[in-house]
Amino acid sequence: MESDERQTIYKATLAQHIRNIKCLSLFTSLLGIVSQPFIYVKVLSGTTAPSVSLSICGILCIFTFGSPILLHLITKTYIVNIDYIPKNDKYIATVYNFFAMKRKIEFTPADITIPTVLGIFTTCAIKQANVFIDANQFLDQNHYIKIMGYDKPFKLMDDNHDKKE
Repeated sequence: MESDERQTIYKATLAQHIRNIKCLSLFTSLLGIVSQPFIYVKVLSGTTAPSVSLSICGILCIFTFGSPILLHLITKTYIVNIDYIPKNDKYIATVYNFFAMKRKIEFTPADITIPTVLGIFTTCAIKQANVFIDANQFLDQNHYIKIMGYDKPFKLMDDNHDKKE
């Protein structure tokens, strides 16, 4: 294998499911947006009370706009693929954006930080962007060890801890 070729070192098992559910959510939201004028005319011209009509319209808006936003907030950190370029010793991580299109993040192990307080679905941060990486999905565990910095010595205490005041 040539040294400038990409090697896939990580494949997430939920990648296709996440893409499919995001596409379905965007499609149903688009249908909801297109059908809202017709639904509003029907609801508002009926004999229902204004509070019931407003409730129905509000629920429609929440589901139309809320589900894709909620899905994006949950899945935006999920890395679906990582490629390794041996020539440059760089990695390219792939995540899905709001519209279920692939977005690439190029990084080196030096760009990785481990936050002291991990957020929901967060393993580490690549260039200040929180991401979720499943250690079991790496095809070669040596890359996981290198990316997470487990090949370097651990620093357990702050250097200032031993100084007396």
